[in-house]
Amino acid sequence: MIKRGFTLIELLVVVIIVAIVASLSLPIFTKNMEKVKVGEAANNLNLIRMAEKDYFLDNNMYTTDFGLLNMDNPNDLSSANRYFDYTIPTADATTFTARATRKDGPYIGDYYTINQTGAITSNGNFQL
Repeated sequence: MIKRGFTLIELLVVVIIVAIVASLSLPIFTKNMEKVKVGEAANNLNLIRMAEKDYFLDNNMYTTDFGLLNMDNPNDLSSANRYFDYTIPTADATTFTARATRKDGPYIGDYYTINQTGAITSNGNFQL
């Protein structure tokens, strides 16, 4: 009579292989998730830039007030889905700077800025 099935050793080897593959893929997954979050910040910064350009065309100056811009304030989104706080720290008749500051995670405190030319810069470890 032939017995069919797996031995305990074979099952343990498979479990160990799966654990190794999972541990190797987790850092890649984490980095890709951070890229998505930073991409969201870059998109919101570009929306702020476009709204600032519209405001400039009407008023011949930039503003630091989201309420004056023709856009939804990205800080008003559900806090469960927000990874960044958005501010416009400087604005005058010729320039402005908008900033997205990371709220949590391993990159907390890192920020990305955009100016009237569309240049996005970062102070943090995770670059665009």
